Amino acid sequence: MFKTIFKAGFKLTILIGFAICVALLASKLSRPYTYEQADNTKNKVDGFYALKDNTIDVLGIGTSHIYSALNPGILAYYTGLSSYDFAGQCQPMEITYTYLKEALKTQDIKLVILDIFALSDEASSCQVNGAYRANIQDLKASKEKLAAYKNIYDHNLLENFFDISLYSNRLADLDIPTMQKILTYNQDKYFGYTPVLPYSDIIWERPPFVASEATKPIERRWQAFVNIVNTCKENNIYLLVIKTPYYISQEDANIYRNVWDYCEDNDINYIDFNYLMDELNYQYELDGDLWHATVPGSYKITKYLAEFINNNYEIVASNNYQEEYKNIYTESLQMIFKTNKHYYRLREYMDYFDVSILIYDRDHWFSENQDYLVYRKGSVYPDRYLSFNNHNVEIKEDRSVYFDNEKVYEANNEFLMIIVDELSGNILDIVNVDNLIRE
Repeated sequence: MFKTIFKAGFKLTILIGFAICVALLASKLSRPYTYEQADNTKNKVDGFYALKDNTIDVLGIGTSHIYSALNPGILAYYTGLSSYDFAGQCQPMEITYTYLKEALKTQDIKLVILDIFALSDEASSCQVNGAYRANIQDLKASKEKLAAYKNIYDHNLLENFFDISLYSNRLADLDIPTMQKILTYNQDKYFGYTPVLPYSDIIWERPPFVASEATKPIERRWQAFVNIVNTCKENNIYLLVIKTPYYISQEDANIYRNVWDYCEDNDINYIDFNYLMDELNYQYELDGDLWHATVPGSYKITKYLAEFINNNYEIVASNNYQEEYKNIYTESLQMIFKTNKHYYRLREYMDYFDVSILIYDRDHWFSENQDYLVYRKGSVYPDRYLSFNNHNVEIKEDRSVYFDNEKVYEANNEFLMIIVDELSGNILDIVNVDNLIRE
């Protein structure tokens, strides 16, 4: 009798398990396809799962504030460390904790960089059911994912965990190529980072604020933050808590003051970039908008973080994905230079980044007696040729520009600047007097 009941129970368990697996697969296949865009959470989750095991040294977690500010290409340039922004739009701290637990299943993380915007009052404006679902749905099925669904306000676990209950009509439209695309984890080109371009060239001031008192965040958010702290301690992972610069309110400043006090009491490094605006020469709208760092802002923030990491942590860089990070670095510089056409700001960039400028200086802006010259961080010497990383750039007698012996710019009799990345040897931008603003 007992044996019969046991066999029946075992078969029923197998059947239920099989049904759950089928339902999970159908849920993944039926989920609405999302547009390919850099800030799409699906791209960041898929890209993380596409990583080889134990190849990431530094993990950035939090909301869009972290994935617009922590640039893996810049971090690798200054530290050699491999990193990934494993974060999501408007991500609640409870789900950020889930992401950390998920990351530790496959990666031997040395340092976690946590942005704490999710603890703020302002975070409540975007943390709605749609945002919760977007942050959770592409994670692999697990007990951590199930626990995360319990942390959102829509507690319909059947619909949240089994998307097939919502989108079953989509299954009829699936074909083999679409199924293959859905079931494949694709590497994220930017390793979770989202480039944000400046909206305008107008620099505006942020109202002053003072953290007059320490205010504790909402309890459930605070407990998730403490869980992250404890998880890092249990796994011998360095934790660096940060707050990227944004249009901060007085209420948020008070909450971050509470976090700062907690970090000091628990020997955790904390950096609030809202107090470092002058030190970084961080300027809105060039370096950041109301919420996020732009590409030049991410460079300044990440360079500061890189120097802080080098000075405060003993981490041996794995040097993984270095070619990919070099591409991110070069592309970041391209975006920075191409989106700025103001001469004096361009001069600041030329002195800040590791670039050399090949110049036809007809109007003698850089030199009183040289028509062709190279400019690098304040130094000028006569030349019409540059070479880095087996690439060469040359200005011909007719002022046409050649890259690796191929013409890339027609002859021009006006002032020319060819901005060259010293890491890759590639041309970042070609500027002439017609598209420069002198002010």
